[in-house]
Amino acid sequence: MLQNKSNFGYSLIEVLISLAVLSITVIIGFGFLFSSLSGSNKAEVTKLVRQNGNYALSVMEGMIRTAKSVEGCENNQLDFVAQDGYSTFFYLNNNKIASGSSTTYLTSNSVSVNNFLISCTTSPGKPASVDISFTIQESGPAGLRASEKSQMNFSTRVIVRNDVN
Repeated sequence: MLQNKSNFGYSLIEVLISLAVLSITVIIGFGFLFSSLSGSNKAEVTKLVRQNGNYALSVMEGMIRTAKSVEGCENNQLDFVAQDGYSTFFYLNNNKIASGSSTTYLTSNSVSVNNFLISCTTSPGKPASVDISFTIQESGPAGLRASEKSQMNFSTRVIVRNDVN
């Protein structure tokens, strides 16, 4: 004869299976959370690097294009006479792109500029051509993982409109 037991509790196997399923669900959830946070950090750093590079390139292109003349292009420093008649220059200072004698920086403290190269080409009867290239990477918090770091190369060629040798 069978006895009719009314057990209202859970067996040890049922509890262990429930804990295993819950643990796997939590681990997968945290994996997605960390992955999305990492992707968000990478996007923020990439945006910062891109903005700094585009701004610096835009300012340099505009000033060089409208310059009256290119005076010198040595040691990765460009000397030119701006539209207002004042002599100014672009150069690398403390891993930042600087402009003018007052050391106005075109890049922020949160990025670092490397491989800053400026070269000029002049031909008689033709306007000067200036080639600029540089690499920017973030120099922000040291806690960023390698997968969250960003580095971009920028380059352009500018023809000086008002300069005819």
